[in-house]
Amino acid sequence: MKKEILGVKIDDITMREIIDSIFNYKYEGKIIVTPNVDHINRYNKSIKFKNAYDKADIVVNDSRILKKLSNILDNPLRYVNPGSDITKVIFEDARAKNLNICCIGASQDDIEKIKAKYQIEEISHIEPSFGFINKESEVAEIVEQARLMPRSLFFLAVGSPRQEILAEKLKENGVKGVFLCCGASLLFLSGSEKRAPKLIQDLNLEWLFRLMQSPRRLFKRYIVEGPYIFYLVIKYKIKK
Repeated sequence: MKKEILGVKIDDITMREIIDSIFNYKYEGKIIVTPNVDHINRYNKSIKFKNAYDKADIVVNDSRILKKLSNILDNPLRYVNPGSDITKVIFEDARAKNLNICCIGASQDDIEKIKAKYQIEEISHIEPSFGFINKESEVAEIVEQARLMPRSLFFLAVGSPRQEILAEKLKENGVKGVFLCCGASLLFLSGSEKRAPKLIQDLNLEWLFRLMQSPRRLFKRYIVEGPYIFYLVIKYKIKK
């Protein structure tokens, strides 16, 4: 069931539905994105971001805060499916499912740590350069590498909207597989970044935990730009 939250149409489905559909390749050729508050803000500010996001096939809610706000927006979301949780469950089961996996983004060191942690013998890895999305030749090279791979589950971890734009390039060029835009999820799995403890997540304070870890990088996102979501909610309520 699709529910529209501040312009973004979200698939309000269970984690099990998502995982099973990925493992069974029901989502073959589909792009999966996991919007959080930051994504909703940028969707309403940036045409470039909106255009990239609108091309996604499966859109699942990543944010507990967004779930709470959905009640105010008169279209309550039932489920929260963080991209990090989806990624973790997939890697936990990947060996038994004999999946072909390709990670685009993160470092080779991160990939080696993930392989060791989940006892996966082979993970294909592409590590784009900084600013790759503006280099047509590099994007074309990434697409060609992916096109030559067997049907795979692609984890795109190069930041948003770069990962959504790249996912669309892979899809439109006939790359076989499922394209999951997963942000920092691979870094959480490898241990390069720490994820908030469950209690902090349940208190809707994961954003604060991440801010404390990387204040310089995340201050603008969470403190300067984050409150824009409340403007959008108020604007919606006034219009209604």
